[in-house]
Amino acid sequence: MSSASESTPSKGQSCTLDYHPAVYCHCGLKSPLCVGRGSGRSFYGCQNWLGAGCGFFMWKDSDSAERKAPLVGTLMKTNTDDMKALVSGIAEHICAVEEKLGCVVKVVEKEAQDNKRFRQMCGLVFIVVVCFLGILYMNVNKSRYMY
Repeated sequence: MSSASESTPSKGQSCTLDYHPAVYCHCGLKSPLCVGRGSGRSFYGCQNWLGAGCGFFMWKDSDSAERKAPLVGTLMKTNTDDMKALVSGIAEHICAVEEKLGCVVKVVEKEAQDNKRFRQMCGLVFIVVVCFLGILYMNVNKSRYMY
C-alpha cells in the first residue's frame, strides 16, 4: 500500500486503513477497507494481496435482504414488463393464426360444397348413362325380334 491511511491497490478501487473497529487478516495486519469497482460494496482484504498474502477477504456488510429488496423489486417489475410484452406478442400471434385458420376453414367448406356438387353430378351422369344403355339395349333386342 502506498500510505498508511489510503491507497489504490487496483484501478478504480479505493482503500483506506483509517476506520474503526479494526479488522485483521490472517497475517495479523490491519485489513484495508476497500470499495469494489463493479458492485460498489465495501470489503476487507489482506494488505499483502499482491505478494504472498493470506487470501483474506470479507464483505463489510452482509448481503442482507434489505440490500437485496430494491434489486428484487426492480427485477420483478422488469420480469412483469417482459411477461406483459410476451403475452401481448402471443396474443397478436394467436389473432394472426385465428385469421389464417378462418381463411382455411372457408376454403375447406367451399371445397366440400364443390365436392358435394361433383358427386351429385356424377350420380346424375351415371343415371343418364344407365338409362341410355337400357334404351340402347332395348332397341337392339327389339330389332332382333322384328325380322
